[in-house]
Amino acid sequence: MERKGNIDFGGKFLKDLYPQFLGIKLLKVENGRAEVEMEVKKEHLNLFGITHGGVIFSLADTALGLASNSSEISSVALNVHINFIRATREGEVLRAEAVEVKRTRKTGIYSVKIFDSQNNLVALATGTCYILSDKK
Repeated sequence: MERKGNIDFGGKFLKDLYPQFLGIKLLKVENGRAEVEMEVKKEHLNLFGITHGGVIFSLADTALGLASNSSEISSVALNVHINFIRATREGEVLRAEAVEVKRTRKTGIYSVKIFDSQNNLVALATGTCYILSDKK
C-alpha cells in the first residue's frame, strides 16, 4: 500500500468498519487514485445467486472515498452513478480502481472501474465529490 504525505491510509481504512464488515481490502492509495478488492461470499449474493448490486456499489464507493481523500484536504461524495455490466458469483474476487478525472477548488470527479479476477469489467461508476475546506 502506498500513501501520500503523512496520511496513514491503512490506519484510517481499518477504522472504517463498513468496508471491514464486507471484507474489502485496501491494495493501494496514491494521489487521486485508489485500488481495493474483496472476495464475494455467500452473504453478498442476492436472491438470484449473483453478487448483490449494493455490495458492488459499496466496493466502488470505498475506492472513490479513498481516491478523493488522497490529498491533504477532506472530501465527501455528492453523487455516485453506477452501471452494472457483468454478473459475478460466490468465490469471485472483485477489484475496484478509482481514478481522479478532474479536481477543482471545490469538487472532484472520479471514475471507478470494477473488475473480476479475469479482468472483465463488472461495473463502471462515476462520482462527484465536494472538497471540504478543512485539512485532515
